Amino acid sequence: MLWASQLFAEDFRAYTKFGLNIGFNEAGTSCRNLDNPKNSGVWLGSQGSCQGAWSEIYTQLYLRNPTHSGAWVRLDSDYSLSLEAAGRPSERPLKVGNRNLFAEVGQFLARDALLWMGKRSYKYENLWVLGMNIANQEAPGFGVYNIEVPQGKVGLAWFHTVSNQASPMQTALDLRYEDIKLGEGKLSLLGIYSETGPTDARTGKERFEPLQGYKLALLYKVWMPSLSHQAALLWGKGLFGGMDSKDSEQGPLIDSNGAWRNYTVFVQGAAPDLYQAVQRSTTFRWGHQLSYNPNGSDWSWNAGLGYQDVNFGGLRFVQDNLIYKRPRMKTIAAVVKPNYSLRSNLEVETTLSYLKVINGLGYRHKAADSGTVQDSLAPVDQRLSGLLVSLNLKPLGRWQQKWSTYLGYSSWNDAIRRDIGRGNYPDRTSGLYAGVSSYWEM
Repeated sequence: MLWASQLFAEDFRAYTKFGLNIGFNEAGTSCRNLDNPKNSGVWLGSQGSCQGAWSEIYTQLYLRNPTHSGAWVRLDSDYSLSLEAAGRPSERPLKVGNRNLFAEVGQFLARDALLWMGKRSYKYENLWVLGMNIANQEAPGFGVYNIEVPQGKVGLAWFHTVSNQASPMQTALDLRYEDIKLGEGKLSLLGIYSETGPTDARTGKERFEPLQGYKLALLYKVWMPSLSHQAALLWGKGLFGGMDSKDSEQGPLIDSNGAWRNYTVFVQGAAPDLYQAVQRSTTFRWGHQLSYNPNGSDWSWNAGLGYQDVNFGGLRFVQDNLIYKRPRMKTIAAVVKPNYSLRSNLEVETTLSYLKVINGLGYRHKAADSGTVQDSLAPVDQRLSGLLVSLNLKPLGRWQQKWSTYLGYSSWNDAIRRDIGRGNYPDRTSGLYAGVSSYWEM
């Protein structure tokens, strides 16, 4: 009856994760990243944790076990439920969704090659100390990866998705050449091309201007017993360039589904100048992170340094019969995270962070001598410094399972702090904040 058992599931694995954060006077950049630059203007999420609670169930169902000879099949699913607190950048505080629902086949094409089809979070790459995303495809598609070639491995994937019901369909082609041996580490090359069509995904009518873009990345990783570091260069254009306007302050687009997060400005004939500027726009990033965990020491260190330069493609605005050209936005970010273990399951984690944004997103900025909010096109330089101290309890001695109590302080530069005090930028706060957070899995 061995043949009959192999027609059904041979192995089933399930993992459950939970998270919770309750905070007081949370810093405005807590949940902000490049997808919400209106409030931060940079990829760095500096202080605290996102307010709310979430749970996740991840399952793996093997229709044929990899331990057997010949091809094997696995079905993956990942469902989540989250509740966001007030003030988060979301219209729906309660969300139910799935990141993964796909099938993967091994030992079918080549010895180690993996073939897949479905919706998945695909080969995510980032510099976590900075919160700098490099590749974050998460959409329905199909592909093959882990194909052995001289000096490395190759992967190819195709995605087809829509960012919301009234947006155009968007397709992406993801090509990677990974694990190239170089010195003590490994080098990876990544290229993504993406385009949108003219058709409204909800009505089927042609009402959008098509848009294209591509992203190129170079990653280098070195892993040693007590020391590891990663470096990345990233450049994007068009859909992965930059976007800025009085009505849609979005900034760099390199991490996201592109300018179609505010799709209405690209309705046919609606904003031709903005459309052309996005097509010409570019974003460049450089980042490096270092992790040091010496054997036998109670101390460990994580650090990151990043730079970003956004060219808005010659975007111009007219206000009071004057023409304003959107200048380049440049950002420097630095983070140092020293950790000290008091005992095997208790540690003190400290985060020192600093970011500076030159020509940040400045619309609706309140001038120091003004009594009312003004729609000003003048960019605003921003600086944010932060100190965060967390006491982490790891009940099972694993980093993925912990309870934290944290206390932090954030400080903006004077111009931004004055605006915060006068009620401008309501999602930003400054000063002391505190909270408790937890994360555990079963």
